[in-house]
Amino acid sequence: MRRSKPDNHKNMRFKKGRWLKVVNKLDEVQVMWLVRTKRNGTKSTKDIAEHLDISPRWVQKLYARYSDVEISKIKYPQKMGRPVTTLP
Repeated sequence: MRRSKPDNHKNMRFKKGRWLKVVNKLDEVQVMWLVRTKRNGTKSTKDIAEHLDISPRWVQKLYARYSDVEISKIKYPQKMGRPVTTLP
């Protein structure tokens, strides 16, 4: 028996008998906007989090990670895995 969808979250998915929140993935442009907006001080952390549909803590973590990086040099998501090495 499937329960009705909760009203508190718009992005929910039913799995294994309960409702789970679907996590949004940010792209590079959104992270650039986040850092630029936070640097300018035009919006609060809570406002940015609501706009991007992420948690305020994640906004703080991303800003801490990219606060000292120039906007044009932000690479997100960073390349994962083992570094590529060339064979001789």
